Amino acid sequence: MDVPRTRRLHTDWSGRLVVLFALSVLAIGSSCRSSSGPDEPEVVRYFETGDRDFDRMLSLAVTIAEELLRHDDTFVPFGTAVKSNGQLTGVLAIEPELTTSGAVDRTVGKLVTGVRTGTFRSTAVCTDVIAPVKGGAGRSDAISVLLENRGESRAFVLPYSRLVDGTVTFGTPYFRQEKSLVFHRQLVL
Repeated sequence: MDVPRTRRLHTDWSGRLVVLFALSVLAIGSSCRSSSGPDEPEVVRYFETGDRDFDRMLSLAVTIAEELLRHDDTFVPFGTAVKSNGQLTGVLAIEPELTTSGAVDRTVGKLVTGVRTGTFRSTAVCTDVIAPVKGGAGRSDAISVLLENRGESRAFVLPYSRLVDGTVTFGTPYFRQEKSLVFHRQLVL
């Protein structure tokens, strides 16, 4: 099981601004639909999951996560979602006194609301965790992206380390089955 990082979010807004900027760019340029045409941009895919919505959310989440790690000491948890019309969007829940776990809870709450109202058909929650390294060689800092839809939930885990000079290096990523956070709550509540 992953150990979530619980930290008070800094009053330094640089990391939050990176996320907000990335989400804004996404909102402007997210004409990607579930069936892309010749004039619609294609989201770069880092890893093939076999599910187009998961591929698109994962590509966005990994891109934002990498930028956050390179530009800030505090990772700001966030979500991504595919709307019922196929549009990719971002979800961010930040308040000055939140801890990282509080930001995850608020982000999950916003995603649950979107699923309940029929706005979102697929969701992803991106967090900073301590997770097993692929192959069982200990534990590592990692980015976890929990991808969900009505029929499936799985986590993408990307181990990383931060060198003394601040450089971030990434390990071997992997997928694993994971319990639902968003769709399960949507059904239970």
